[in-house]
Amino acid sequence: MTELKLYIENIGGLKGTNDFILYKNSLNIIGGINGSGKSSIAKALMLIYGINKKLQQENSGIFKMEAVNLGLLPELGNFRSGIIHAEAEYGKVKLIDEQLEREIIIRKNGNI
Repeated sequence: MTELKLYIENIGGLKGTNDFILYKNSLNIIGGINGSGKSSIAKALMLIYGINKKLQQENSGIFKMEAVNLGLLPELGNFRSGIIHAEAEYGKVKLIDEQLEREIIIRKNGNI
C-alpha cells in the first residue's frame, strides 16, 4: 500500500500542525468523537484536491450543502468560513505521496 502523508496546519478546528497517514487506493475510515478533527481532515483534502466545477455550479443538492457546511463553499456574505482556525491568520495543507508533493496555503481573507 502506498502511504499518503497529510500535514494540516490551522485548518478547521485543528490548531497548530497535525499529521496523518492515509493509504492511496484504499478505504480510509476516519473516526473520532465530536470535535476531534474529522471535518478538518475533509476540509484539508478538499483544499488539496479542489472542488469539482460542476459542484460549484449546482444550485442545490446534498454535495453543495455539505461543501457549505464544511466551509468549502461560501454562505451568503461569508467567504469560506470555517476553513482557517478561528485564532489563525492562515492555514496550510501539504500532501506527499511517492510521486509528488502538493501544498496549499490559504489566508483568512480567502487568498491562496
